[in-house]
Amino acid sequence: MEDSPTICRCGCGETPSPGSEWPPGGHDHRAVHQRIARIGSTVEFCDWFDQQVPPAAPSSSDQSPEQ
Repeated sequence: MEDSPTICRCGCGETPSPGSEWPPGGHDHRAVHQRIARIGSTVEFCDWFDQQVPPAAPSSSDQSPEQ
């Protein structure tokens, strides 16, 4: 884990507890949703992300069970 930030990344101004990246209470979700909103809708974010990041190699858990 990287060093804990001095201020929460959601912009609330709170300081995460030592050894934690986020204050308790969903601050990580707030930060993610704020970034999604900067792109647009959730669908627009997914489309943008898929264009920016190469697809991951399929894992065995991604395989459909044989019928």
